[in-house]
Amino acid sequence: MSEIKVPRLAESISEAVLVQWLQPDGATVAMDQPIATLETDKAAVELAAPGPGVLKHARAVGETVHVDDVIGRIEAGSGAMPATPPAPPTPAAAPVPAAPVTA
Repeated sequence: MSEIKVPRLAESISEAVLVQWLQPDGATVAMDQPIATLETDKAAVELAAPGPGVLKHARAVGETVHVDDVIGRIEAGSGAMPATPPAPPTPAAAPVPAAPVTA
């Protein structure tokens, strides 16, 4: 499991507001996929998933969060991208009846 923490956005900024989850709670996400938007008094910043897995929200939209606060988690293992299902078998060609032999 990987924790999603609020990064240090700038030297003078110690808090931000979680303005949007870009992926719903329980969504399967890929590494580096944008998952949330934080907003400071100076800028809006997108956070990316630290790895593939299932996203679990730990904080609600509108909450003020501080540097190093855990806002969510990525549960690995169950969140690995699903394998591509096998292709359906190709139907065998139907046998063609032999034409009657005439003498």
